[in-house]
Amino acid sequence: QAAVGKCWQTQALIGAPEPEKLLVRLEFELNENGTLRSQPRVMNSVQIGLSGNQFWKVAEQVAVRAVIQCQPYDFLSAERYHVWREMELNFDPSQMAGF
Repeated sequence: QAAVGKCWQTQALIGAPEPEKLLVRLEFELNENGTLRSQPRVMNSVQIGLSGNQFWKVAEQVAVRAVIQCQPYDFLSAERYHVWREMELNFDPSQMAGF
């Protein structure tokens, strides 16, 4: 999570009311070389879409972009591929960006 946090561009969320409510849950699979097997899936996309909150939609976009831009995750141990092959990350601006 710390590695992806370095790629997470949260500037677009500055000024968002109640940033602690902009949680984005992503799930994705990795190849053995640390590249994405497929696009990240937003696990709470329905909730985000129905909210009408444009800041939340931006939070969703920048979270997905961070996972894509941070690859390859080549620092992960090949011997433990069975553990990190499937990842789920919570992007919480109030925790990861210090809002």
